[in-house]
Amino acid sequence: MNLVECVEMEVKVGLEWADAKAKADQLKELLGHVLDAEKNRIVADAMRGGQKKPAEDAISREARGADVYRDHVVAMVEAAREMNTLHVRYKAYERLFEAMRTAEVTNRKQDERSKEF
Repeated sequence: MNLVECVEMEVKVGLEWADAKAKADQLKELLGHVLDAEKNRIVADAMRGGQKKPAEDAISREARGADVYRDHVVAMVEAAREMNTLHVRYKAYERLFEAMRTAEVTNRKQDERSKEF
């Protein structure tokens, strides 16, 4: 891999990281909305069934145990894992580029010195 290829990979992975971060951020932002929607569903089901409104802590417990909420949390955690993995790859290419550039400059200096003698 040369410097140009390294930069191309760094850009490619950086863009993938940005997309993954946007997805993770979106899922995190929606978590409260998913929970609120599930709470509203629980209350509506209770009222429709002729029951009185359940206590807030009972609503919250049931909502957090609902499949839709758990599935959202799992998706959110998976998106964060993917984002972090891509960030590690991006940083690796960033460091590889710096190492390759340093090696190239060092080799150029050594070649210049050997031509002097």
